[in-house]
Amino acid sequence: MEAEIAASAYAPAPVGSALTYGLISVCLFAVAVWGVGKFYSIELSPHATPLAVSALLPFAFGLWLRRRRKRRYLRAHSAELEGSAVPMRGTTHGKYP
Repeated sequence: MEAEIAASAYAPAPVGSALTYGLISVCLFAVAVWGVGKFYSIELSPHATPLAVSALLPFAFGLWLRRRRKRRYLRAHSAELEGSAVPMRGTTHGKYP
């Protein structure tokens, strides 16, 4: 239990499924495309097919992000269980310099 709490401090477990991460990424992409279309007065409906195909990249990014966060959490959790918790690259944790 203490290992979970300590690991969650610097590598929290991902909340939500991979599908959720992918769909949120696609929604953010859609909002960005809509904003750019409005700003430049571009009609988006003729470009629906290329935009739909382009939305696969943000979906894949969401899946990758969820997988990365899950791996980081599992690695931190197992390090805390072993007692040899070494901070992961790019993180700051209270008991490490």
